[in-house]
Amino acid sequence: DEKQIAGSHYKTPAQPWNELVSLGYGHEFYTGEILVYLVRWPHKNGLADVLKAQHVIEKLLDLYNTYGKKFLPYSHVTDDETLQSIIADHVNSHLRYFFTVNATDENTAAACVSVLFANKPEMLQDAIEECSAIAARIENARVKNVEERAAYSAIPQPGY
Repeated sequence: DEKQIAGSHYKTPAQPWNELVSLGYGHEFYTGEILVYLVRWPHKNGLADVLKAQHVIEKLLDLYNTYGKKFLPYSHVTDDETLQSIIADHVNSHLRYFFTVNATDENTAAACVSVLFANKPEMLQDAIEECSAIAARIENARVKNVEERAAYSAIPQPGY
C-alpha cells in the first residue's frame, strides 16, 4: 500500500481497495480497475496507466496469496482445457470487438485475458509480465524519440 503511481492522492491511511476487502468483495473491483487502465493507456496516460494496471494486478496477486481463491475470477474452473474453451468463446464473441474498438495491442489483450480469466496465480503473474513488456516498449519508443529529436537538432539549419 506504500506504492503510488502518478500523484499522491492515495497516501491516506484508509485505502478504497482495503475497505472493499473488509466488506467482503473479491476480484471484481480490481479486475474492473485493471481493465480501465489497460484499455486507456494508449489514449490517456501512457506509461503511468500501464504501471497503475501492473500495481493493481500485484495487489490482486497479494490478496489471492492472503485470502485465497475469491480473488481469482475463474478459480472454480480447474481444468485448463475447459478454461481455454471459455476464453475462446468470450474472445470470439465479446472481447474481439472490445479489443478492436479500443485499438488494443497484443500485449494489452493478453494481459486483459489473463486478468479476466485467471484461475491460478500464474495467470496474474503472466499479466504482470505483459505489463512489463508494454512498459518497456513505451520507454524504448520514448528514448528513440528523444534520440531522433537530438539528431535532428544537430543538423545545421539553413539561415534565412
